Amino acid sequence: MIAALIGVGGFAAGVIATLIALNRRAGAPTARPIDAVEVTDDPARGATDDLVAVLEPADANPEPARGALHLVTLIGDALRKPLHRLRRDGAEAALIAEFEHVGWQARMLTSRPRPMQAQPVSAIALLQEAAEQVEPLRLGKVGASWTLLTRTPVYLDPVRAGAAFREVLMAAADAAGEGGRLSIRIHQGPSEAFPVRAEIEIGRRNAEPDQLPFLVAKHLLEAQGAVVEIDGRMTRIDLRCIVAGPEVG
Repeated sequence: MIAALIGVGGFAAGVIATLIALNRRAGAPTARPIDAVEVTDDPARGATDDLVAVLEPADANPEPARGALHLVTLIGDALRKPLHRLRRDGAEAALIAEFEHVGWQARMLTSRPRPMQAQPVSAIALLQEAAEQVEPLRLGKVGASWTLLTRTPVYLDPVRAGAAFREVLMAAADAAGEGGRLSIRIHQGPSEAFPVRAEIEIGRRNAEPDQLPFLVAKHLLEAQGAVVEIDGRMTRIDLRCIVAGPEVG
């Protein structure tokens, strides 16, 4: 059973790697809702709750990316049965949690904004709550310096945005390594439309963080009108203080 699950996970990783490559080739992506399925915001749950859609790159020929995303959705669904059997058979909790998280990431890659969930929130509060969910940060194995230069509220779905921040911080902490540091800054954004910018920098030269969490976070945030730029060790997130459009919320 474990060997079979690892095989499915390996195939999922291959498809997701293809998706990342397609996303890079396509350039800056835009989020547009297409065929809906259901997902949950909780990676520890196997049930499905929320309507979702696909991140469609702005490419002249988007069919390969659509195909890869469809496979990601299928893989997320396929993981449920072996995960249920692992839980029933009492497999190691850490192994189950790892595969549950991969399944959750796959579902989030095909998610659309949740209707009527956005609200004015504090960016620093969301980031601090997300940091509490990242074990190396919570236990002090990876240090973090915090700089707060603006308290302007932003308009986000706090559940989805918090999950996106957690993904970025988790990947950044893993890349920094034990004893490493992160620099987290909240300051004025580049324009009135984006009054708040969050920056997360990995304090380790030549760090190569896992790209999948960043891709998940980019999709979740840009679907809510944010702009996310990932440049090596630095992640910049420009946040709105108003609703970005009729699909956001």
